Amino acid sequence: MAKIFLCHANEDKPQVRDVYQRLKAEGFEPWLDKEDLLPGQLWDQEIRRALKNSDIILIFFSQKSVVKRGYVQDEMKLALEVREEIPEVYTIPVRLDNCEIPEPFRIFQWVDLFDERGFERIIRAIRTKLAQGDQESQRTNPKYDDIPAPLSLYFNLDEFSSTEIAEIIGFLSELYRELGGDGLIIDEIKMLEPSFIVEPVGV
Repeated sequence: MAKIFLCHANEDKPQVRDVYQRLKAEGFEPWLDKEDLLPGQLWDQEIRRALKNSDIILIFFSQKSVVKRGYVQDEMKLALEVREEIPEVYTIPVRLDNCEIPEPFRIFQWVDLFDERGFERIIRAIRTKLAQGDQESQRTNPKYDDIPAPLSLYFNLDEFSSTEIAEIIGFLSELYRELGGDGLIIDEIKMLEPSFIVEPVGV
């Protein structure tokens, strides 16, 4: 489930709270100070933690917030810092009205929530980012569903001692787990008798 931090000014809270509810309805895990901060928690500390634990940051801008001074600017600066520290955190500027995006955030493609398809585009961006993350995870942590099990092992007594056979089985079991199996299942081990090579007699 995607964790989404909603960065905003207090003046924009009604619109941002609506986005919060709609994101929850879509099955995501949005974080909003008025909804998720508990009594007694340290505001600054919890906001920093929530930002750093987020997969996606939505930064809301309006004509009110872009001229406001105070904590919202510090919060937005922190969002930029977090993205520099953790590039995987996806940042989406969201315009609530026809305002101007502040210079540091113009490097990101923004979305207009006041457009009739604005929220739909936010959802599409979130799901695209999550899909890309899943694909990357599969590349770095492959899981194989077609690993054969059980296995039948055959050892020639001419070539392997009992100690070597035990080491081979241990290695195969560990490899099986690394590839995604729950454990190596061996249905039988056969020891082949020493082989004898009969040289042909020349004529």
